[in-house]
Amino acid sequence: MSDPWSHPPADGAELAERLAAVGLAGRTDVLAALARPSARLHTLDGASDRDGGSRLGGEPDLRADDEWPRDHRGRPLSFLLQVDLAEVHAALGPNDLPDAGLLSFFYDAAGQPWGFDDDDPRQWRVLHLPAGVPLARRALPDDHHPENRFTPCPVLVAAEPVFADVGDFEVTDVLGTDDAALEAYETAVPPRQDFAHRLLGRPETIQNDLRFDAAIAAAVAAGDPAGEPSEQTAGRWRLLAQVDSDEERTQMLWGDSGRLYFVMTEEDLRARAWERVRVVLQCC
Repeated sequence: MSDPWSHPPADGAELAERLAAVGLAGRTDVLAALARPSARLHTLDGASDRDGGSRLGGEPDLRADDEWPRDHRGRPLSFLLQVDLAEVHAALGPNDLPDAGLLSFFYDAAGQPWGFDDDDPRQWRVLHLPAGVPLARRALPDDHHPENRFTPCPVLVAAEPVFADVGDFEVTDVLGTDDAALEAYETAVPPRQDFAHRLLGRPETIQNDLRFDAAIAAAVAAGDPAGEPSEQTAGRWRLLAQVDSDEERTQMLWGDSGRLYFVMTEEDLRARAWERVRVVLQCC
């Protein structure tokens, strides 16, 4: 039987139980408040034949006049994921995303930009297709590299909270630099070892707090490098989508079994400024 503490807690009650067990019961309320709701995308067997259905890989559903997203060299980006936002709304209730429509994600799977410097944002793309517009399955372009075509896999959208990683600055703000307290928290909320695709929530990081990388990259891209961003500046960045390595189901592999994180600022998320999304790739 697997150790239940080898994975992050499933809900607030389990978090409270674990924190009490490691001597952090007095910090439960403030640490639990760092959690954010997410739409976990559970992969399913079979194929998704419904136009506009949520799925990883395969071929996207687009409008007839939509051009295939390409990078600055004219190479086609790889289709990663599309999510029916009505399913997200049904799972989460009111949230930071539009209530309906299709949110689709494309990425330069050939170059695999890391996104922590001034990587050209045309190396990834996020499209929101409003509800009610006619959609049709779009075949991949003829010049799309075969190795960057991913196996289609339908997903089930379900609510799941994501608790703060021990490396997140908010945890350090609560626990300070007390190594014993930080080790206790990491015991209660260990890094995720299995794969997880999701929308919203918090990024489940493999390395450092990637929100600082996103803030630096955005400043560099804007021609205004400002050095190390503050916690306030980094804290404005929110997870839009997390796409994990999943070789068995989809043949997606990011770096050395890493994760892709699509992130944007709170202001841009409210404004639906999908063109301002940034990507960060992390791996071991």
